[in-house]
Formats: sequence, C-alpha cells, structure tokens
Amino acid sequence: MGRYIVCGNCGKEYDENQVKCPSCGSVNVTGAERAYLEKLEDVREDMEELDDAPREVLQQTIKKQGKFLKGALLAVIAVAVLFTAGILLKEKLEDRSYKAQYLWMQENYPRLDALYDAGNYEEMAELYLELLGDKNSILYEWEHFNFAEAYMTCYFVRSYLEEEKQEELSESTLAFLLAHEWVVKGIVLQKERFTEEEYSALEPYIEMSEADFAARWNMPAEEYDAFQEQLKKNGGQYMDYDVCKEYVKKWIKENR
Repeated sequence: MGRYIVCGNCGKEYDENQVKCPSCGSVNVTGAERAYLEKLEDVREDMEELDDAPREVLQQTIKKQGKFLKGALLAVIAVAVLFTAGILLKEKLEDRSYKAQYLWMQENYPRLDALYDAGNYEEMAELYLELLGDKNSILYEWEHFNFAEAYMTCYFVRSYLEEEKQEELSESTLAFLLAHEWVVKGIVLQKERFTEEEYSALEPYIEMSEADFAARWNMPAEEYDAFQEQLKKNGGQYMDYDVCKEYVKKWIKENR
C-alpha cells in the first residue's frame, strides 16, 4: 500500500497507487503512471519472448484466430495455430486468450482511431490510460502505437510540471520526470517515426520538456553522455527508472 491522497475532484481519500479515484473515477496521474510503466514492461517482456518471430506474423495470426476460435479450448487452439505459422511462444504467451484479445482490438481500436483521426489527442491519451487497465489490452499492435507512446510521455511530463505548481515533487516523482524528459529526447532523435502532423502535435510539449530539463538538472557532461548512451541502447524509447532515481537522490541533496 502507498500513502493516501485526497481526490481533488470529490475529496475522497484513497491509496496513491490506484489509477482512478474509487468514488468519482477521476484519473490519478501518479497511480496511472505506475500502472502504465508496469504494463509497458510486461509488453517488452512479451515481445522478447517472441524470439525472432516478426510482429506482423503475430498480428496476422491473432486476426485469423477470430474465425476459428468458436467453442473450443482457446489456449490449445492458439498454440496449434501459432505452431503451424512457425512461431514458438513461451509459456506466458501460451496461457493467453487470443480470442479475447482479438475482440478487444475490434472494440477499442476504432475508439482510439476516431480520436486520433479527429486530432483529439488529449482524449486519446485519457482513453489510452483507461485501456491500459484492461487485462486483454493489446495496444502495441494499434496502428498509431508509436505516436500514442510518445504523446503519453509528453502527457506525463506536463502533468508533473503542473503538479509541481501546487506542491513540491517527491523523490519518486522527480525520478519519473527525469526518465520521461530523457524519453522526450529520444522522440527528437527518432523524429522520422512520426508524420508531420504527429510531430507538430508533440513539438510544444517537447519544447516544454527540453526547457525544464535544461533549467533543472544541471547534469555534468560525463553523466549526460552516460544517460544518452543508455537512451540509445534502449532504442530511444525508455530509461531505467532506478538509474534516474539515483541521480535524483544526489540532485536533491545539492539543490534542496
């Protein structure tokens, strides 16, 4: 259990690790962030367990299963279909219900698409957070997953900076902020992954993040280079939270 916080919307007291207020349903950024990172780590582990199987083959297989999975043991048939496709899955993936995931995709991808197509990225981010809590969610196969992940990074940076206007950020929150501000740098390094419209939507948040990074962290060149090297090693998409937390501990001693 974490510490208890008070909902700014309804005044209900609840555990800070919960994604939403149990009373009114307002999103708790801190809890949502932790759930988001845990879910993202699960996705990374799952993708590693796919060995060398192309993601396109997995996606095609999931779609095909929607036609064949009626009235049978889902796990057994899923393994059989994947085996005939030449994909060797680990035990964790064998236990999944691919039919449930396929149906989840059919229900929720159109909802995300509608918000994306309308350029309503703020609501897209809110829905994205909500869907992360679904046990059958398979967001990494969504067509605009890369943009959504980048936007979520910016979303959290902005949320932390807004939170700081109300109260001093805790050590753990500062570590999250540092990690995300480094991932924003990764977004810049991988600009070609986004359409012009997508990158234009990200630019104001990138500028905000970069300005805060420069003004706040006072990172020596040697440490900056070490962080940058880790960012590149991670494909520019995530930073080690523990490494960020160690740096923040030192930063707090020198600046508070």
